[in-house]
Parts: sequence; C-alpha cells; structure tokens
Amino acid sequence: MNKDLPLLLTIFGITLISVLGISSLFPLMPYFPDMYGVPKESAVLAISIFSLSGLIFAPFIGIASDTLSKKKLILFALILFTLTGLACFFTRNWTLFLVLRFVQGIAAGTCNILNMILIVELFPKEKHSRYIGYNVIVLTLGTAVFPALGGGFSLLGNFYPFLLSLLTLPTIFLILRYFPKLEEKPKTVSPKAYFANFIQSLNLSFLLPLFLAVFILFFLLSGTLITAFPLFAEQKFQTSSFHIGLIFSLASLCSSLFAFFIFRMKKQLTFFQKISLASLTYIIASAFFLSFTSFYSMFLPILLFGFAQGLAYPSCINLLLNNTKMELNGAYMALNGLVLRASQSIAPVFCSYLFLEKGSSTLFIFSIILAVIFFIDCLFIKKYK
Repeated sequence: MNKDLPLLLTIFGITLISVLGISSLFPLMPYFPDMYGVPKESAVLAISIFSLSGLIFAPFIGIASDTLSKKKLILFALILFTLTGLACFFTRNWTLFLVLRFVQGIAAGTCNILNMILIVELFPKEKHSRYIGYNVIVLTLGTAVFPALGGGFSLLGNFYPFLLSLLTLPTIFLILRYFPKLEEKPKTVSPKAYFANFIQSLNLSFLLPLFLAVFILFFLLSGTLITAFPLFAEQKFQTSSFHIGLIFSLASLCSSLFAFFIFRMKKQLTFFQKISLASLTYIIASAFFLSFTSFYSMFLPILLFGFAQGLAYPSCINLLLNNTKMELNGAYMALNGLVLRASQSIAPVFCSYLFLEKGSSTLFIFSIILAVIFFIDCLFIKKYK
C-alpha cells in the first residue's frame, strides 16, 4: 500500500472536495434567510441547486471522463470550485449566490464521479474493494469534519465558511505532482460506437434496484439528516451554527470509525448482510429522531445514520463497478451521479416541506418507511457479487 499512498491521498483529496460544498455549509442553513434577506423556505435552495447542476451535467461529465484526459478534467473542476467558492464569500445577492452555487455544483459533481473511476483505473482489481471502502470512509470523515469547520468559521462571520473552498489547493498540488498516469490521449472510439456499447451492456434487472437503493440512501442523508437536523436544532433548541456543526461532526466521526471496523469484516459479512444491517440501523435512527429530549440527545441518531451510510454506500458502489465494463466506468458512474444528485436535489425541498408543513414526526416516520423500502429493494440485487 505504501507505493499506492500518494495516488490514494490525491484521490481522497478529490473525494473530500466532492462533499465540501454541502457539508461545510449545512450548519448555516437556518441563517441564510437573514444573510440574504429571503424567506425561510428558500434556504434549502442553496443545497438543492448545488445538487441540481450535478444532476444536469452528470451524463456529460461521464462521457468526458471516458474520452478526455482525466487529469485536465479534474484540475479544471478543482479550480472552478475554488473560484466560485471565493465569489460566494464576496457576494450578498441571493440570485447571484444561487448562480455561483449552480456552477460550483458542476465542479463538485465532476469530483464525485471521477474519484471512484480513478481507483478502478489506477489500481489492480484485487485492491478495488478495499480502496473503494477506504474512499467512502474518507468521504464520511469529510462529512464529519467539514460541518465543524464550517460552524467554526461562521464564528468569524456568516460568510467565512465559503473560504473553505481554498482547501482544493493541496489536492491540486498532489495532482500536478503525482498523477502522470492520467496525462492520457483522448480515446478514438466514436460517440456512436461508445453509446452502442453502453446500451448493449445495460442490465436493467440489476441497475434499477441498485440505483433505487442509492437514491434512497442519499434521500435519507440529504433530507432527513442534512436538511431536517439543523432546522430542528435551531427551531426547538435555538442552537448556533457552531454547535450544530460540532454535534454533527462528533457523531459522524464516531460513525465513520464504526463503519471502518465493519468494513474490515468484509470476509465475514456478505453484501446482503451489510445492507440488512444498514437498513435496521436507519430504522432505529429514525425512531430515535422521534424522541428528542435535548440538543445533545441527537448525537445517537446522527451517529447511527452515518454508520448506516458508511456501511451501505461502499457496498453498492463496489457492486456496481464489479458488474460493469471497465471501459464504461465513466458512463456508469455518471448514471450513479445522476441518481445521487437527483436525490440530493429533491430531498431537501421535499423534506423541508414535510418538516415545516407537516411536522418533524411525519418526516421521521417517512424516513422509517424509506428504510424498509430500501431493504425490500435490495432483495432484488443480493444475488450479484
């Protein structure tokens, strides 16, 4: 693993940037209305429009990753992410802010699609499962650390968390230093042949339930956790953005460690056993969310949500990449990104509506139902390895 370390660290850096744009800002969601002078229900647009751009551009990113230099593509995405983040720090206009978030979402979507593809293409097959698992654990750690960083920077002023976009700079350096393998020539396959190969390779009986599972995973993450938790904490306990980020970070950090130890047990646990455990954990976490007694009592359900996510998502991605053609990795990860971003775009709007109009109990009961559907759906893909 030592010789792989520089490339792995670079990929981990790309992965962290892919989640920075949402996780560092969600403690600020309750305060966007005051920052920009907009209605309270408009705050979720800062998250949804970021994901929406990734949804729209995912197919183009996937095709570009299979036909262009990945090194140039990822460098362009990181620089774009940095510049739009800095621009968000200076703007006070809500419309311009949403435009910048839309563009920044394209950059984050590129990172989100390419990080897994790079693992598959740069390392031998026997290392894929382990490195994909490590990568998702790093992603979980990012969602743990960035809320605390965002909340901490907000103590300097509500706009300071946008400066965290400068965290792209070390990753840009690592790419320039350690990624000579990605300085590749564009492939000569014609678009017609590429799409014909892709269509021919589709296995809908496998892909439809798998992508439904991914959709539900990120609906629970983006809707129940990232959207409802800070709104609930601010509404019921009048909690500051710093404390919202801190409690989420501590719980997510613990959950990522648990997920790491479970992942190390991959020889003892099958895909279906991992999915079953994740489903049960989601149900228990949502049930706990129904019985908040204090701000700090939210630590346990957040921990459980993160644990379930860290257990289920790497299993789904590993299953996808093990059952598709390597030359079409970009297309399939683009489909995954499409589903993921669709979920992240819909969930905040829908769940904030349930929370504000129907109450928190309705939202958390809906989450329990989703977790049950997730388990039933995975029955259709348990035969794949």
